[in-house]
Amino acid sequence: YNDCWGETGWSIIDHYVRRKASFYAMKRGCAPVKVIVRSRDGKLVTRVVNDTLKSYHALVHYGWFRIDGAATEVEDRWLTTPANGMIEIASEVIPSADIRNPKQWLYGATLVGNGFPDDQSIWLLAPFRELDQTPWEITTIYNDGELAVSSPTYCHGVHIDDGGHEILGDNYFDLLPGVVRRISITHPTATGQYMLSAISPIGDGNADRR
Repeated sequence: YNDCWGETGWSIIDHYVRRKASFYAMKRGCAPVKVIVRSRDGKLVTRVVNDTLKSYHALVHYGWFRIDGAATEVEDRWLTTPANGMIEIASEVIPSADIRNPKQWLYGATLVGNGFPDDQSIWLLAPFRELDQTPWEITTIYNDGELAVSSPTYCHGVHIDDGGHEILGDNYFDLLPGVVRRISITHPTATGQYMLSAISPIGDGNADRR
């Protein structure tokens, strides 16, 4: 939480205890139950980690997604995450550019279950600035204290302008094409509306709130 003064800082909260975007990245990174995609020996390895003393039944959705949402090559796997344990569920060779255009494809994995927040891990094949992105279109549906958030295309930095004061349990997150992400509402708005937008691609998009 320490920070330098008079410069762009590295802390995750500011002087007024307002949450920065990095606060939520740290929160996701420190989640006790999560899915992780990492590179190892030329392969993308998908793991599920459980740092709690309780086992959980969960669904992992993993594979390749076209950034524009035009195609997916994914698998589903139900598993029981052991208490204080780890399961390695997939190993995929990182493809060459002539097999998968790195500007058009990404690898992703999601983890869904009862008793812990939805989690995901995304591996880009090219720097973000080089991706072939399309204008975002975000849909949110309210259901029993949660927002079901989705987009037909890959969206980066999906967020609500909360002034640094938490409204949603997660903020500044990414959306995989066609994959619903459930976000808890921690402090409901007075209007009952939740205006979500994405950081990029730069340009106009549409956000449908229901």
